[in-house]
Amino acid sequence: MRWIRLFIAALVAAAGMPSLAQAKDEPWDAPPPAWEGVWAGTVGTAPIHACLDHTPYQEKGAYYYDRVKRLLRLEPGPAPGKWFEQAIDGKNGALWTIAVQDGALTGAWSDGKKVLPLRLARIGGPSKDYGGPCADMAFHRPRLDAVHLSTKAALLEGAKYTVTTFKAWPWFDDQAEISTFSLEGSSPAITKVNALLRLPLPKPGGTGEWLDCMAANVNSIGTDGEYWRAVEPTLITNRWLGVRDSTESSCGGAHPNSDNAPRTFDLARGVEVDPLDWFGPQAVHREHYDGETGEAKTLTPAFRKAILLGWKADGAECRDAVSQQEFWRVGIARGALVFSPELPRVAMACGDDIKVPLARLRPWFNQEGRAIAALLPR
Repeated sequence: MRWIRLFIAALVAAAGMPSLAQAKDEPWDAPPPAWEGVWAGTVGTAPIHACLDHTPYQEKGAYYYDRVKRLLRLEPGPAPGKWFEQAIDGKNGALWTIAVQDGALTGAWSDGKKVLPLRLARIGGPSKDYGGPCADMAFHRPRLDAVHLSTKAALLEGAKYTVTTFKAWPWFDDQAEISTFSLEGSSPAITKVNALLRLPLPKPGGTGEWLDCMAANVNSIGTDGEYWRAVEPTLITNRWLGVRDSTESSCGGAHPNSDNAPRTFDLARGVEVDPLDWFGPQAVHREHYDGETGEAKTLTPAFRKAILLGWKADGAECRDAVSQQEFWRVGIARGALVFSPELPRVAMACGDDIKVPLARLRPWFNQEGRAIAALLPR
């Protein structure tokens, strides 16, 4: 379809790759080259893992020594079968000269001073669709180790909680860190909430969203990505928990990603709730799209005008970006709700939180919202 080709062309341009017209007229379903895949073997006597990827737009790869586990990028050289290790200070590193014979990848590694034999066996297949060998767990799993979490006690307005932090292993060069927290108590509701708060942490085997980000970046440009996430409490009462969930990441796209989302938990029921559900149709428009779970919720123009009453924009561009934004996220604060516009990247600097007193919101609440507003902390 034409729109798919246009979308791909836009991604190609953003990544600095050749255009569709420059892609050797090679279709996505063309047979992959014999060298594409995930490989394990040795450089000299040192065990390594390597991935080599080919698409109609670019060739790329990466490898690591099993003992060190730190990635080295591979870039195609001046002729078929030639690959350079990542450029250092603008100069190419060691040269790989490879060929595939009887299903094995063999050749030589040379740094200009010494030559070592390369002997690799395939352990993963070629890419499929938009995924590639450099995102395959056959390549990444050996880099994972036992997950170690550090904890420390903390206080918020006298309420005790425990901060839990995961830092990726040293070979990821401090490019991934996740922190979250847990509440005191062992009631069924608190146990459910604490389980939800732990979800950003890696699974026992080390996998999770953070590793998906690393793998996507390796698959895109041959190096590890960056992933930082912090889940922090903003309000803790006997009934309510307010949270700020912030993520900064670089996962192989045209630009880094940033998100700063408020979240709300009902500690009596042990569930996460969306304060937008406390408003009637005059405030929030709801629509369900085919193939999507849940509802799309947008603020009506009249409600946006009400919550922006008294708000001072940092310039005309910010005023237009915020006042015209239909999608908002809402958190809780003492005596107020906090509204955060979901702005595009180019306008993210305009995305200040807007605290609106409960008294001003009262006419916009539905029946459930009016009942809940009476229970919210003052």
